[in-house]
Amino acid sequence: MSLIAAALLIGGFVKGVIGIALPMLAMAILTTKLSVPLAVSLVVLPTLIANIYQGVRPSEFGGAVRRFWPLLLALGPGIAIGTGLLASLSSRTLLGFMGTSLLTIVALQMAHPERAFPRRWERWTTPVVGMFSGVAGGVVGLYGPPMAVYM
Repeated sequence: MSLIAAALLIGGFVKGVIGIALPMLAMAILTTKLSVPLAVSLVVLPTLIANIYQGVRPSEFGGAVRRFWPLLLALGPGIAIGTGLLASLSSRTLLGFMGTSLLTIVALQMAHPERAFPRRWERWTTPVVGMFSGVAGGVVGLYGPPMAVYM
């Protein structure tokens, strides 16, 4: 129980400071002692609540929804696919997917993606990122970081 509380407190503190990282940190801590499916189930609700709170606060919320609605539309089917994979893949495969997702997110952040994708490409990149984010969210609870890096 203390591991769960510590993971969520550390992840929540970092999210409060920099705006991202609750699921990344919580999943990394929780999977040291718990299975990936159990860790995902523990992180989903706190992450969702934190993201909703964070999303409705800024005055630019409406503009972001208008601009990135294809991402949000692709997110749902991606989460359904990812959840199906969560139930059927081995813990070793799930940990590999989590590690690959985290490394991809870090690499994209370091590459300064705001310069990598011209805005004219958003028509096709936005739903792809939404689908990837949904699958990552369903499999390992990390749907927010790819979206944050992209947006």
